[in-house]
Amino acid sequence: MTYDFATQNKVGKQGEEMIRQHFEKDWLIKPSTMTDQRRGIDFYFQHRRDGIHCTVEVKTDKKASQTGNGFFETYSALPNKKGWAYTCQADYFFYLLPQDRLIYVFRPSSFPELLERWGHYPTRRIPNKSWFTFGHLVPLSEFEKHAKQVLSI
Repeated sequence: MTYDFATQNKVGKQGEEMIRQHFEKDWLIKPSTMTDQRRGIDFYFQHRRDGIHCTVEVKTDKKASQTGNGFFETYSALPNKKGWAYTCQADYFFYLLPQDRLIYVFRPSSFPELLERWGHYPTRRIPNKSWFTFGHLVPLSEFEKHAKQVLSI
């Protein structure tokens, strides 16, 4: 299957809206700047009661619920760079399965260890109309085992 940016961007925006709606009661949520988006940061969260703040990156995966595998991106050919498993600079990484209404919460600081641990899983090249990405197909049971938290929304 070949993906297109506009459709994937729409899926991503829908996932981000699910996240925003779920957390907005307790958190003030602001979208990131374009500069921070390039660093793997989608949102700035600030807790309404105690003022704690953090940054969050969201990836929405509609296929994982069907296949039982998450996609751990290691390379993106547009632009020619390492994937989010290497580049995400957010405090928290939310891997959202919208059909299951589940969020796997990771600390990106754990990604180097996970890359080492998950490097033996199959690698897939995912085509888009004008670019492609590579990553490992990792069983969701591994996501659940190594996530900091799994949230039901």
